[in-house]
Amino acid sequence: MKWTQIQFLAAPWRRGHVTVAACIALLLVAVYSFESLLSAAGVNCPEYLLGASRWGLLNGMLWQPFTYLWLHDLHSPWPILLSVVGFMLAGCESEAILGRRHFFGLVATASAAGAIAHALVSPAHLLLGAQPAVCAFALACTTILPEWPLCLPGWPRLWVPYKYLGWALILVLAIFCWRGHASATHGSAVASLVGALTGCIYARYLGFGSPWRLERRWRERRNRDLRLERMSCDQFMREQVDPVLEKIRREGFKSLTRAEHAILQRARQKLFNK
Repeated sequence: MKWTQIQFLAAPWRRGHVTVAACIALLLVAVYSFESLLSAAGVNCPEYLLGASRWGLLNGMLWQPFTYLWLHDLHSPWPILLSVVGFMLAGCESEAILGRRHFFGLVATASAAGAIAHALVSPAHLLLGAQPAVCAFALACTTILPEWPLCLPGWPRLWVPYKYLGWALILVLAIFCWRGHASATHGSAVASLVGALTGCIYARYLGFGSPWRLERRWRERRNRDLRLERMSCDQFMREQVDPVLEKIRREGFKSLTRAEHAILQRARQKLFNK
């Protein structure tokens, strides 16, 4: 898709709209600042209560898959920085296309899927941060508009299509998972990878993206079966059965393919139901 064909999908900050993604990014900064103040005052933040862990989920703390993304590790500024930038860029793009309702659905689904995957593979590691949701935004944009360039304020045409960023992200996360990467900042490559795949699947569930080859073959077969089912008995015999009978006359019954045997079986069912 060319740039001139999708100018109507300009970035939200160019239109002056206040987005939920931008508000969440500001809220993440506010929560991180509050965490820093509590830490400076010697007050322990309830990370083990709100962060995602196998122990918490097994002990009935079912809110953890939806609360851990608000907390970030205080020992490094990179997780909160990546989360804020991700919400401001890919998050705003996703919200502009999907709408607020599906934006919230994507955040909740990716966060929950990432937390569950993390709990399965890392029993003793506490998960904090919104990285699974940010990765879901990146892959959702990759699926919806693969040729759409990453939009930055002040850089109207930074020609780095989302498809390259999305698949590069998948490759990096897959390498981290393969090498058993353990983060010291309460992050999880497995959770981020599952969140990214959730974003791709969620976008495809909503009808975005070109269908995969197997999906396309399944749809073609399903449409063909529906068309044959709607045919009348006479039309089915004329268009489908007569060519098979002619082939039997010329080459014998053993020359029939599996599809032609299925046609004869369907013809028998239509005759019995007539």
